[in-house]
Amino acid sequence: MTTFTPDADDFGLDELFGSVQSQIKELREDLETIKEEARAGEEFKTTTVKETLVRLKGLVSQCSGLEKTLAECRQKQFGGAGGGYVLDLEAAKREIGSALDRIRDRRDTKAVSE
Repeated sequence: MTTFTPDADDFGLDELFGSVQSQIKELREDLETIKEEARAGEEFKTTTVKETLVRLKGLVSQCSGLEKTLAECRQKQFGGAGGGYVLDLEAAKREIGSALDRIRDRRDTKAVSE
């Protein structure tokens, strides 16, 4: 059976996902540091918190853009057969072959009767 399934790497999405994952990890570490400072009663720099929040907003925006890009790639790859369906090309080939055989049989039957 020949099947057709999406492969994110075909569109270079693996690199984009890797970049986002790396940024999320860095952001998580920064937020953890801020949390630890707050729990310890230490004063933390307002600028550090603001910078972290700005990075967080940027990352959310980047993730939204990446989600849109992924949806577009899926649409391009699947066309009308979207939704993650697997296309069984062998089954389609058999069905087309059967339909062609029926058409040929009808054509041959009409030629004999005329």
